[in-house]
Amino acid sequence: MLKLGICTAVQDTPLRRLWRRGLASATILSTQGSSAADYHRFERVVSQLRLSNGTVMTTLSKRLIPVDERVAGALRTIFPRSTRLLVEDWAVSTGITALEWFQSLLGLYPNLRFSASDWILYLMEVRHERKHYAFIVEPSGNPIQYIRDPFVVSLTSQQHSLYFINRIVQRRALREWENVAKHIDVPVDWADREEPQSISLPPFSLRRIPVLHPRVFNLRNEQFTVKQHSVFSRLAQPVHVIRTMNILNHAYFSESRLQAAADTVRDSLLPGGLWVVGRTVKEKPPEHDVSVLRNGFDGWKPILRIGNGSEIESTIGCNDREVSNA
Repeated sequence: MLKLGICTAVQDTPLRRLWRRGLASATILSTQGSSAADYHRFERVVSQLRLSNGTVMTTLSKRLIPVDERVAGALRTIFPRSTRLLVEDWAVSTGITALEWFQSLLGLYPNLRFSASDWILYLMEVRHERKHYAFIVEPSGNPIQYIRDPFVVSLTSQQHSLYFINRIVQRRALREWENVAKHIDVPVDWADREEPQSISLPPFSLRRIPVLHPRVFNLRNEQFTVKQHSVFSRLAQPVHVIRTMNILNHAYFSESRLQAAADTVRDSLLPGGLWVVGRTVKEKPPEHDVSVLRNGFDGWKPILRIGNGSEIESTIGCNDREVSNA
C-alpha cells in the first residue's frame, strides 16, 4: 500500500486530497493571499509539518483568546494604561495567536511595543534543477520533507508499516540527503536578508518558504515586529511581559532545560515583570493550564492560574499555592 501526496497547488483540491490521502508539500505554502480560503490552505498545510525536534507547527486562530482575556485583567492591575508596555511572545510558531494577543492588548495599551519570535521563521526548499525532486529543510540543515511527484514523505515521522512503498521512499530520501547536503553551502547571513528569496547553487536551487501566517507576514509594523529567537537566549533589553505557551513543558524538555529556560525568562524581565507560561490541554473546546508569574526579588510569585496552572511551577521553584485556580 502507499499514500500519494499533494505536490503542487494545482493538485490541492478536495477530491485529490481525498484519494491521494498523503501529505501536502510545504512548497505550496504561501503568504501572499488574503482570503479565507488562502488562510485555510496555509493553516492546513503548515499543520502537517513536523520539525526535527518533534514539534508540530500548529497554532490555531482564536485558540488562546480565553487566556488573553484573563491575562489582560492581571496586566491592568499592575501596569497603568500610559505604560509603554514591552511584550515578548516566544515560540509563536506561525504567529497567529501572537497577532491576536497584540491586537487585544493594543486597545489597553496604545503605546504598546510587541515582539513575536520563534526559532524557525522560514524553511528552505532545496530543489534539484534536473532531477525534479526537492527537500524541505530547516535553516539548521535538518530535512523534514521529501517531494518527488507523486510522493510527499515526512522525514521526521516514521512511516506506518502498511505503507511499505512510502517507507522505501523515505529511506532512500534520507540517504540521498546525505549526498545533497555536501553540495549545499547556504550564506550564513541569509536569514537576515530580505532579498534574495532564492539562490542558485547548480545543480540545486534554494528558496526560502516563510512559515508565518499570511495575516502576520503582511501586518508587521513599528508596534508589532517578528524576529528569530530561542527560548534559551536572554534578551538584551528586559521587557515587562513574556509569554511562552505550548513550548516549556515536560513533553519537550528535561527539568534541567526547563530550569534553564526559566532563568532565561527571569533575566529577560524587568523587576516585577510577568511571565505567562502554560499549555493547551484540550482543543475542542480549548482548555488551558496556565500560570501568570511575577518576577520578584525572592523568586516567582504566582498571581493568576488558569485551569490547573503550569505543570512546570514546581520545577522552577514556584511552590506558592495560595492563588486560586480559574
